[in-house]
Amino acid sequence: MPHYSRTAPFAFLLSCLLFVIPVRKLNGQHPSWQNYTINDGLPSNEMCYMMQDSRGFLWFSTGLGICRFNGYEFTRPVDTSATATGTKFQIVEDAGGRIWYMNLDASLSIIENDTVRSWAYSDLSKSFRKNNTTYRFAVGKDGTVWVPSMRSGFLVVQPNGVKQIVPALNRNVTIFSEIDGQVIVGGEGTLNVAADDDFMLRTGQTREMIHWHHGKAVSMGRFPADHSKGGNIRPRIWRLKNGGFILCYRQSFYVIANNRLIWHGQKNGAAETIFEDTDGSILMAVSQGKNQGLLRFGSLALFERDEFDNLLPGQDVVQVLRDREGGWWATTRESGIFYCKYPDLERFDTSDGLPVEDVKALTSDGREKVYAGMRNLDIAVFQRSGGRPKLLPPPPVSGMQTLRFDSSTGRLWCGNDLCFLENGHWNFAERIVGDKKTLRHIPVKKLTFDPTGASLWASAAFNFFSIDPNTGEGVEMFQDSFSNTRTFSVTPDEQGNLWVTIVEGLRLYRNGRYELPPFHHPALRFPARNMELLPPVAGGGMVIALLGGGLLLRDTSGKFTHLTTRNGMTSDVLSNLYVAPNGWIYACSNTGLNIISPNKFEYGGWRASTLTMKHGLPSNQINDVSLMGDEIWIATDKGIARFRGKPKPALMPPPILEKFAFNNQDTAFTPNLRFAFDQNNITLRFFALHFRSSGDIPYRYRLLGADTTFVFTRTREVNFANLATGNYTFEVQAQNEDGQWSDSSKWAFAILPPWWATWWFRTLVAAVLAAALYLFYQNRLQSIRQEAAEQEKIRDLETAALRAQMNPHFIFNCLQAIQSYILQNDRDAATTYLARFAKLVRLALHGSVDGHHSLAEEIAMLDNYLHLEQMRFGGKFTFSIRAEGLDLDEISLPPLLVQPFVENALIHGLQGRESGGLVEVVFASKGNLLEVAITDNGQGFSEKNALEKTAHKSVGMMLTQKRLDMLTGGGKGGSEHFVRETVLDENGIAVGARVQILIPI
Repeated sequence: MPHYSRTAPFAFLLSCLLFVIPVRKLNGQHPSWQNYTINDGLPSNEMCYMMQDSRGFLWFSTGLGICRFNGYEFTRPVDTSATATGTKFQIVEDAGGRIWYMNLDASLSIIENDTVRSWAYSDLSKSFRKNNTTYRFAVGKDGTVWVPSMRSGFLVVQPNGVKQIVPALNRNVTIFSEIDGQVIVGGEGTLNVAADDDFMLRTGQTREMIHWHHGKAVSMGRFPADHSKGGNIRPRIWRLKNGGFILCYRQSFYVIANNRLIWHGQKNGAAETIFEDTDGSILMAVSQGKNQGLLRFGSLALFERDEFDNLLPGQDVVQVLRDREGGWWATTRESGIFYCKYPDLERFDTSDGLPVEDVKALTSDGREKVYAGMRNLDIAVFQRSGGRPKLLPPPPVSGMQTLRFDSSTGRLWCGNDLCFLENGHWNFAERIVGDKKTLRHIPVKKLTFDPTGASLWASAAFNFFSIDPNTGEGVEMFQDSFSNTRTFSVTPDEQGNLWVTIVEGLRLYRNGRYELPPFHHPALRFPARNMELLPPVAGGGMVIALLGGGLLLRDTSGKFTHLTTRNGMTSDVLSNLYVAPNGWIYACSNTGLNIISPNKFEYGGWRASTLTMKHGLPSNQINDVSLMGDEIWIATDKGIARFRGKPKPALMPPPILEKFAFNNQDTAFTPNLRFAFDQNNITLRFFALHFRSSGDIPYRYRLLGADTTFVFTRTREVNFANLATGNYTFEVQAQNEDGQWSDSSKWAFAILPPWWATWWFRTLVAAVLAAALYLFYQNRLQSIRQEAAEQEKIRDLETAALRAQMNPHFIFNCLQAIQSYILQNDRDAATTYLARFAKLVRLALHGSVDGHHSLAEEIAMLDNYLHLEQMRFGGKFTFSIRAEGLDLDEISLPPLLVQPFVENALIHGLQGRESGGLVEVVFASKGNLLEVAITDNGQGFSEKNALEKTAHKSVGMMLTQKRLDMLTGGGKGGSEHFVRETVLDENGIAVGARVQILIPI
């Protein structure tokens, strides 16, 4: 044992010194704890182990299974095995983020994707259990599993299942090793264990201590031990931040550095867990004995001197850790979990010596003492160095209104009836009215020191007083000599002015009168109830507390800054006001403490932050504040809280997605998740891992793609119903206790359109529409071509009709008539006939070219034609042409439609008449049709004549009827647009024929 032999004299001397030094237990403040039990969802109050994983979740193994805590609830992984509710032990996270734990039978289980499965090689660890397992294990970064035992060293299992036992030392030793930051302790017992145990008892030593380091066994010799003490016979060891270790065997403790024992000593209790905190203090969990609880040693030196505070006295604590937010977690064997969110916060209540918890006023001497005035009129004195408070003689007052310490005189002032403590006795201040002393006391509400220190100013229910701090005399200040005015605060400035807040608001007291302040701000519509001056370090000026109006700050240049709840304050109704020498403003309210600090980057150059129960305060009812160095002392109705500096906020991590569901069906979220159009009811459940908030976290979210405005909520589940098709991104943030928002968490998904709204369907529809349009175009084009062909056919028919009308027989007859007139030397008749014939031909040609002509031109053609025929037949018939109520120039119609019917009336209707023939043509309007009636006074349409006429029907007549059918859409010449009838007299005898045609115009 070479290492111990060199250090034994020093260790022996040190242990002797420790035994003569009296053990001192620090009785003082205690932190604020929150207790979680089965009533909060724990499987059991029997806690075995806890661990915080890389994501921030806290894992707890209990006597009835394993669970995870997210700040809201305890949840269990899915475990269908028979041991799901059995006792669980150590919990380890591997390099891949999987959670491992050991079961009662020494088997190992793995949690992955919130589901439990057995380790493939659990049979190896279970068979190793007969070697007295410690229920501890480690998982290396390469996936190698280390399982220690007290008799066979370490079982080492490679990821592929290859196993080995290390180290094989063949002697009785205690072995510890560190596997990627995880310390495990085992042993070797291959020799005579009973003989070795007997040797240990006789020599007062432990087994030989071996550090298995980088594959080598490094011996540190045997350590001194007191085997008479109780405690765990299995040595336990914990890593220190300086690279050393603390080892506990029974109630003996050892500090090891560089594989050497540098200190050892005895304590009144064995350690279940030892944890070195961030500030270098040592936390030790003790589950049994006189000092049962959670012991805090301020440093390693205090640990060696056994000077501690018991933070959880009487609790059977088995483990402690500090989470990433800076909070303490302590597990117990029977009482569940204890959580302290602000370890730097110290609380004082009746358990620490306060007579009552309702503290009304605070003041300090600025060096070592803090004075606390209680509602029951007691005054407690706290030493900054610690310890329980002491009570002063009770002051002779009827109510605790104010408490101020005057460092210049060393007097402690108290009111409502103003008095001061000197030499352990209370003395009333003397009240002076005018130049006379009275027996009446001074009913003070608030005390303010003059900047020069020459006087104290006291506000009262009637007027206010100037107090001489040396003589204790108080002079009453009046307005107009004898009027009484209720005052709330009196604040003198360096210019000798007195600023007084009265019922009517802020006033300036000069020359025995109240004057309105020489400035105005809209916020001054709220009554001022308190006013303090800002020190030069803050730029000077003043701060005014307004009843229901927050704080109004005015700098020396006259610039105002108005702070309210909109700027982050807890309330606009403030009960007290304190301005620190560094320019920070502390505003008390019944919803927490407001701290206003200079900050040029914030609104008006000031930043408002808060301290509330979320920060660990025992209550939100804040009555008073006092500063001593970097310490903030806060008086509440539930005791006193002390912060060593304003607590730093814990950054809020981005929220975690807990549940993603569509149409109430849970689904595993993957990036760019896509849903069908009818899967458009989306539910998201999320949470932020922020234990300080105790499950009370404000969130804000928005659904990009639907809206860009944030929605504020404290619920953790959001449902979006009947989402339209499109791409969406759900964005959510969480807010910490100081009002700071976390980074955003975003989850993108898409609602696909229905098949009839997809691009391919739209393409298909577009193709069908294009085809339909093409077919319609082709059909229309064919129709147009057909119409054009019909029009061309009409023109051909018109041309044919023209040719038919102007047939050679007619032309020959006309020329023969002209020749006859010439031979008869009747030049006038020949000339007239020839002129009319030329005009008829010209009109016929013009109408044939244009396709239409006016009714006037049609009548002119008929008139010329009938005149020619009348001349040719020697006047054997007469004719008349008339239009009834028609505009002859506006009506247009195809040419040569009527002329064939007139010709038919002359040739066939007047056949057999030598004289007295009559032909009448009448044009009239019938709706949108032109009605034409051709009447002759011939023999009518008898059956015989009809057959004859049919047999001799001219080609011109046939073509005209076809033209009429095409114009009217009729299929036959005998349609309703073409009617012929015999004209009868009153005796039923035929006296003529009539043809009626209807022409569209």
